[in-house]
Amino acid sequence: MYNKILSIDTSMHKTSIAVLNKNTIDTKIIYCNQRHEKNILTIIHKILQRNNIKIYDIKIILVSKGPGYFTSIRIGVNVAQGLSIPHKIPLFSISTLKSLAEQAKRRKKIKKIIVCIPTNKNNVYWGQYINKNEKWNKIDQELLLNMQELNKKIKNLKKIWYFIGSEKEFFISLKNPFLKFIPFHTPNALDLITIFQSIKKKKIHLSPLININYLNHPILKK
Repeated sequence: MYNKILSIDTSMHKTSIAVLNKNTIDTKIIYCNQRHEKNILTIIHKILQRNNIKIYDIKIILVSKGPGYFTSIRIGVNVAQGLSIPHKIPLFSISTLKSLAEQAKRRKKIKKIIVCIPTNKNNVYWGQYINKNEKWNKIDQELLLNMQELNKKIKNLKKIWYFIGSEKEFFISLKNPFLKFIPFHTPNALDLITIFQSIKKKKIHLSPLININYLNHPILKK
């Protein structure tokens, strides 16, 4: 049913666009230092053109809903909505943290993953997942944690987990022998497509509204 998919990720420093055309996925990633508005429409146009697809051929648009950089996420979501509404293309959003877990599975074949991305010196984005039968299950809700809360979660780990992070020194400071470090990679719109394909319930209704996953405030309380 969804044999032509446009996928958009602008949650961090790079603009990532992917197109599924029948059984082939084509991707384009450009470093833009969070200035996604400069190139995103041009990239979409070019990748559709080289796959001989018109925007009205697209069956569904996927977009990363965060967490990530505030303005960057808004640009991707706004573009996705701007293409979805006039062409009446269904729109579906996926967590950036889940897409990074999917990327780790694709690249490293691992299925027990913690995604931990520092937002500043005091807080990190946290997502913990297990993949069973090609479907991701969250161990807990995605969170914005302060360092005390993060260290408590790390201390409580009793089994091997693979840890996706952007800073190896930060990982080493956590000092948990159960953690295995995987260097952080840029979110890739390709992984939104593979996550969507694993979802069994494909009955998706057109809606221009997306609950963006900013995770602006720490959720855990003392």
